[in-house]
Amino acid sequence: MLIPSQLAAMKLGVRRDWRPQPFAPAMGSAPAYAPAYSRIVSTPRVAGRNDQLADCFPTACANAVQTLIYRAGITIALSDAVAVNAYAGMTGYTPLHPASDHGTNPDTGFAWWQENALAGYRLRELTQIAPTAEGEIRAAIGARGGVLLCVELSTANQNQRVWLPDGAAGSWGGHAVWADGYDGAITNVTSWGQDFYIDRSYFEAGFVVGVYALDLVRA
Repeated sequence: MLIPSQLAAMKLGVRRDWRPQPFAPAMGSAPAYAPAYSRIVSTPRVAGRNDQLADCFPTACANAVQTLIYRAGITIALSDAVAVNAYAGMTGYTPLHPASDHGTNPDTGFAWWQENALAGYRLRELTQIAPTAEGEIRAAIGARGGVLLCVELSTANQNQRVWLPDGAAGSWGGHAVWADGYDGAITNVTSWGQDFYIDRSYFEAGFVVGVYALDLVRA
C-alpha cells in the first residue's frame, strides 16, 4: 500500500492546460442502477509507470480494457508496458527525450485511441457524463464495468485513501483514474495499480472534472 510520502512522489499526468469540452448534459429521467456494483475481484490492475512517467491517462485506458476482457472471461493480465506504449502513441513520449514526458491532453488521447488499438481494442464511441450526474455515472459503471475519470487532486489528497474535497482542487495536479465500483456514497477507483475511493462530495465540489463512458471494440 502506498504511503503519503510515496504518493507525493508520483507523477500526475493530465495536463494542467486541459479542460473538458463543453457539452449538454442528458435530459430526462435518471437511469436505473443497482444500489451497489463491485468489480470482478480477480481482475488485475494496470499500474503503468506513474512513479516515473506522467502516464496515468493511458494507464486508466488500459484498465478499461483489462476490465472489458475479464468481463468477457478472457483472463489475460495486461502489462504496464501497454500503458507506456499507449502514452508514446498519444503524446510522442520517447525515453530518448525526457522532456517529452509532459502528460496527456485527454482529448488528444481519446482521438488517438479512436484511430489506434490499445491492447487490441479501439475506442468506438465516447460518452461524456456530467460529474454531478450520479445516476448516469453509476448506470454506466454497471453497464460497462467502469468509467474513466479526470480529477483535480489537492495536496491534501496525498494523505487520503478516500478522496475528500479538502484543500484546493488541482493544487497537486490533474490525474486520470478508472472507476470500477460503487457502494453508498463511495466510488471505487483504480489508481497507481491500487484501490482508492472517492466520496460523493468530491464529485459535487468540482474535484472531478471529466467523466467518460467508453464503448470499446476489438480492433
